[in-house]
Amino acid sequence: MYGTMAANDAFTAGVRPGGLTSSTEIRLLLCYLVKNAGPITRQEIENALMEEALVNYFEIGSCLDDITKQALVTLTGDSYTITDKGRKVAQELAYDLPRTVRERAVAAVLRCQTWARKEAKYSARITEKADGHCTVRCTVKGLDSELFCLELGAPDRLSAELVKKQFILKGNEIYQLLINKLTEEEKRIVEDAPRNSTDLTSHEIGVLLLREKYILDKIKEYQQLPPDQLITSSVTDMRVPGGRGKRKRDGANQRIGMYQKETPAQRILQLQEALNKIHGRILSAAAQMQKNEMDKLHLETEQQRLDLLRIRATGEIPDKDGDEDAPVYE
Repeated sequence: MYGTMAANDAFTAGVRPGGLTSSTEIRLLLCYLVKNAGPITRQEIENALMEEALVNYFEIGSCLDDITKQALVTLTGDSYTITDKGRKVAQELAYDLPRTVRERAVAAVLRCQTWARKEAKYSARITEKADGHCTVRCTVKGLDSELFCLELGAPDRLSAELVKKQFILKGNEIYQLLINKLTEEEKRIVEDAPRNSTDLTSHEIGVLLLREKYILDKIKEYQQLPPDQLITSSVTDMRVPGGRGKRKRDGANQRIGMYQKETPAQRILQLQEALNKIHGRILSAAAQMQKNEMDKLHLETEQQRLDLLRIRATGEIPDKDGDEDAPVYE
């Protein structure tokens, strides 16, 4: 099937000169991309190839379905992964494709994957109003929560899309710029805060342990009280003005006084409930710390994979100083 390249049997609408016009070439390119950049989503493949106008949009979906049915790739969730059969096809035949096509396709995929990682940390959501005006809610995420949130108004959808794109691209610069506008005391608090997720999670666990100690001390304190002793928990005091003339004062006379009291056992029960919540947060923080360590390891591995991918795509290896490249022959 892949031994002979069929010519011009694919849709070419939207394809620039030099793009792929053969369905066989498109299938080979898709195998090459999944092999070198996978796991990769359909959205990332479509965005990359459409951005470079290398393949017709409808051909991408059709050929992805073909190579999945042929067991050249597997689809798990929304991500494609190369199979042994697909890897063999890519290694033996993909280099028959023009080198410029391979390089532009891989570079576009890398940009799309980088954008996806940025969008996961710096996100922006557009809300359009009835009059056409828009609100852009920009957020910086970290530790599975929002670290920073900013809402901006835009006169129309086009302007809002521009704001969204710029925030995703330059979210870190914008965040740092706003941090620099804080007061000296606010800056000190921010600067003294832990800088990486592991230190931040460790700091949170320390604070939770202090709260745990405080609650345990209060429980011991209530355990030492007589069981029938009542402790005032809340007071509702309704007052009316009193006195006449110059002696008249607001709230001088009490009209109604309600006092809610609790026994030591009730207080202990409430503290134990709070203690259970503290223990749950400590376990969550510990699990987050472990996840952060695994994510760090994954990022290091991913960076090595991307470096290797660039070498395979360009055929060049950077020297130690990162200056001139030396060719690689496969």
